[in-house]
Amino acid sequence: MTNNNTNTNTNTNTNTENKSHQPGSMKPTPKRLVVPPRHFEPNLVSDLLVVMMANVEDALLASGAIPDLCYSRLDLLKAATPFVVTMFAENNEPPEFVVEWPEHERT
Repeated sequence: MTNNNTNTNTNTNTNTENKSHQPGSMKPTPKRLVVPPRHFEPNLVSDLLVVMMANVEDALLASGAIPDLCYSRLDLLKAATPFVVTMFAENNEPPEFVVEWPEHERT
C-alpha cells in the first residue's frame, strides 16, 4: 500500500498578482464595492483594511455573489477586520493610524 499524503504549504506571503481576474479566466466581474489600491502601507491600519476588504470581495465575486445585493461595504469590513487584527497581533511593529485630516475632510 502506497502512502499518497501530500504536504500542504500554508504560505502567507503577499500575492501581488491575482490570476483569477485575467481575461478569459472568469465571467465579466460586476462593479466592485471596494476599489483595490495600487499601493498601500502595510503598517497603516486603514490601508490594510482596504486591501483585506478587496481580498474578501474577490472571494465573494468568484463565488458568484452580487455586490449590494449579496453583500455591502460594511459586510466586507466586518469580514476583513479579524484578519487585520491578527496580522497586527503577530507583527512586531506597532500599527500606524491616521490622526489628522485636511480641513475639507472634517466637515
